[in-house]
Amino acid sequence: MHEKVLGVLPAGTMNFFARSLQIPLELDGAIEALANAVVRLVDVGTVNGRVFVHQVSLGIQPRMVELRKSIPYRSRFGKIAASVRAALKTLTSPPSFRAKLTNGKELHNDRYSILAITNNVFGDGHLPYADTLDDGILGIYFAPRLSFWMNVKLARDMMLGRWTDNEHLLSQSTDRVQIEVLSKTAGRKISIDGELSPLETLLDVRLQRRALKVLMPS
Repeated sequence: MHEKVLGVLPAGTMNFFARSLQIPLELDGAIEALANAVVRLVDVGTVNGRVFVHQVSLGIQPRMVELRKSIPYRSRFGKIAASVRAALKTLTSPPSFRAKLTNGKELHNDRYSILAITNNVFGDGHLPYADTLDDGILGIYFAPRLSFWMNVKLARDMMLGRWTDNEHLLSQSTDRVQIEVLSKTAGRKISIDGELSPLETLLDVRLQRRALKVLMPS
């Protein structure tokens, strides 16, 4: 995408991209690791031309982000507490929408509460992030509208890296997918690496192979 090299510091809440790059989560350790890092080429995704490094999502996650932003906080721990409050409220009354997924052929046409497209597939046994970022594939994760306790169990399984055992979360992989949102989209949002944007009715999601130069610990 350009010739600049990106160095990532883990200053966010969950730091999924930093975890995928195997960067230490303590700032001092991250700075030391980047000082001796090597340049690697990693994949990124694009949605309607906009770059993402971790995931784009529709449904529950954008709703939780939107609710969290309405709750004031002053610290990282305050943000985590606000996120928990927003999650509980969202899981009590989860959103749902109908969408059609295609990649030259129809993949799915259903009603979803969770739909996430990820830069490479999530690894097992840990938080939801990719173990490698150069396999050249998008992960697709989706679930229907679930009850509160089903959502709580799914959230727990996601946090523990056991989503492959959860019967409600389905997944597959591809290198490109088009999402046609069939429900009304007025006021709906999409989350792109945790940032909210208006939800368009047609989303073209592509994997850009080894398009980003990053520093990775050697």
